[in-house]
Amino acid sequence: MTGVKTKELVLWVSLCNIYTDEPPTGKVTFKSPTGLYRSFPTAVFEVEEPAAKEETTAAAAPAEAVVVKDA
Repeated sequence: MTGVKTKELVLWVSLCNIYTDEPPTGKVTFKSPTGLYRSFPTAVFEVEEPAAKEETTAAAAPAEAVVVKDA
């Protein structure tokens, strides 16, 4: 992989390896050619799928309003 960089403090650092451990530990590790590395939880990189349309429209529908008049 070439051309991938990350900003660490005020420096741009080139990355040479991006890997996960075997057996899975739930972390992704990014390593630079200088030996620096940093690990993050895989949950940070998961994409959330949008909620089902039926749930969205039901939640977006306004509730009925009840008007009470004082006698």
